[in-house]
Amino acid sequence: MTISKVIKQKRIEKQLTQEDIAEMLLVSKKTISNWENGRTIPDTENLTELGRSRPSSIGG
Repeated sequence: MTISKVIKQKRIEKQLTQEDIAEMLLVSKKTISNWENGRTIPDTENLTELGRSRPSSIGG
């Protein structure tokens, strides 16, 4: 499974919007859309933040 699919799947499982994730990571909603559609990939810092997120957010 690609990183883009994992990001989208985890977000949907947690019932979060792209805007919710964008606010958590201090990026734009368009950035999240680009990640989920495979146009760009998150940098190391944002990947780390996704993984560190609390159980109530995308990483848990």
